[in-house]
Amino acid sequence: MQGVQLFCGPEWFNGFDAIIDLFSLIVLILIAVYAFKVYRLHEKKSLKYMAGAMSLIAVAFIFKIITYGVFYLRDNFALSYSNLANVAHGFTCSNMSFILLFMIYALITLVGLFMLLYVYQKEKSMVMLFLVFYLIVISLFLTSSAYYVLHLSALIISVLITIQFFMNYKKNKLKSTKYLYLSFIVYSLSHVFFLLSYFSTFFYFLAELIQLVAFIGLLYTFISVLNHGKKKR
Repeated sequence: MQGVQLFCGPEWFNGFDAIIDLFSLIVLILIAVYAFKVYRLHEKKSLKYMAGAMSLIAVAFIFKIITYGVFYLRDNFALSYSNLANVAHGFTCSNMSFILLFMIYALITLVGLFMLLYVYQKEKSMVMLFLVFYLIVISLFLTSSAYYVLHLSALIISVLITIQFFMNYKKNKLKSTKYLYLSFIVYSLSHVFFLLSYFSTFFYFLAELIQLVAFIGLLYTFISVLNHGKKKR
């Protein structure tokens, strides 16, 4: 791979996306800690996997913040704007440390989402999941369009997770499950707009805002589950 092509929002938005990602990170840590605590009480494997998945996605957000932080401090890195710079805030970096940071962010994100999908699959096929993940990893490393591979893969997996959450809601009709699948609909939508960043910086800005709404929804779900637990006690 000669470089990684990424897209950002408008100049004035630089840094604000890191704040949104930091908020998302905090929400994921809260959910992961809570899931792990409940797992220790009930020893359900699904809760352990959920805690692990949320922890991995949280770690991925740390690497995302660092990756884009490198861009905002770009004076010390080999960055060059792509031919699409007139349309979108596109840039390509050939610095190996930058590429490594982005690849770690991409891989951990997809592993976390795969783990979350695995929790809710009725027919658990590790072989199939491994095969799909392997193909995605190969696609990431063999092209400079890793940005598109990441967000397209995340979109597909998120949609599958959303379907699982929706099926759960149809069974139990719990408000918390409803908020969960609605939050993941919004989260899936954010990846659509990350892909559309190819056309305009405004789409990247929208993607970050939509992601913020998704994680506010997840936070609300977390608080609802917490309050329900307190009432039961």
